[in-house]
Parts: sequence; C-alpha cells; structure tokens
Amino acid sequence: MIRKTIENTSKILFFIFLIMMIGCTHIEKTGNKFLDNAQYCNVNADCTLARTNSGEQCIPVNKLYASKIYAKGIKQDCQKKEVICVNNECIIAEKEEEKLEKCKTDADCAPAECCHATKCVLKSKAPNCEGIMCTMECRQGTLDCGGRCKCIEGTCKPEINN
Repeated sequence: MIRKTIENTSKILFFIFLIMMIGCTHIEKTGNKFLDNAQYCNVNADCTLARTNSGEQCIPVNKLYASKIYAKGIKQDCQKKEVICVNNECIIAEKEEEKLEKCKTDADCAPAECCHATKCVLKSKAPNCEGIMCTMECRQGTLDCGGRCKCIEGTCKPEINN
C-alpha cells in the first residue's frame, strides 16, 4: 500500500514537473518587435554590448535584454566598440567603414538618433525614425532647437544652437 502511494506520488510529481517545464520553455511570438527581438531599438541609447551565458562576446542588444538574459561583464576590447541603432536594430558601428564613406554636402548628413540627437551620421547610417514619437522639449546640447547636421571636411558633425 505504501509502495503504491509512493509510486503514485512520484508519477504526480513527475507530471507536475513536465507541465512546469513546458510552461517555462514555451515562447510565443507576440507581434511586439521589442519582445521578439533582443536587438530591437529606437535610438542609439537603447543599445549596449553584452555576452551570452556561454561566453560569446560583444553581442549588440537592447539594454533591457542585456540586464535580463545576458551574462554581466564583457571583455575590455568589447567596451571600446560603439553600438548604434540602425533601422531599429542594435549593431556594432564599423568605424573603418565610416572612415571610407565621407559626406560631400550637408544633405548627406542626418541625426544619429531619432529623438534629442547629439551626433550626426551619413544618411545611409541614420536610424529609421518612421512612427517614432519624441517629446517637443528643447534639450540643451542636442539638435532639438534649430540645430542641424553639417558636412565638415567629409565628416557629418552637429551644429547645435542653444
């Protein structure tokens, strides 16, 4: 009788364990770009570098994901890399490539962030800001209040008017 009770209890516990495992591993697409994609971003400030728990280094991800699903701490050489948001995806900026591509006129340049930009980049490197809503405030040190991007000696630079 006791043996039968132990066997039944073991079966019940195993069944509960299986249900919990299925519940914890089931990931469903939500239709929310941010929740479905660790690299999703709106602005450069959303991005950072992280490492996976298996040790893979220099992964560009959204800061919220970095703190939740990635291991803490990255190698020193990763910290020197710049992460930017391009077309709503966090990527590592390819600095050598940027040196090769130079602007010719002010029209070649655009803000590096959708909201409250402080830097300028080539239009080809600018984020896709379609559907992004920004506050209407005029922040110090940004392009918000009459600032613009200019091409100076082949490099896109901000002209900030505060």
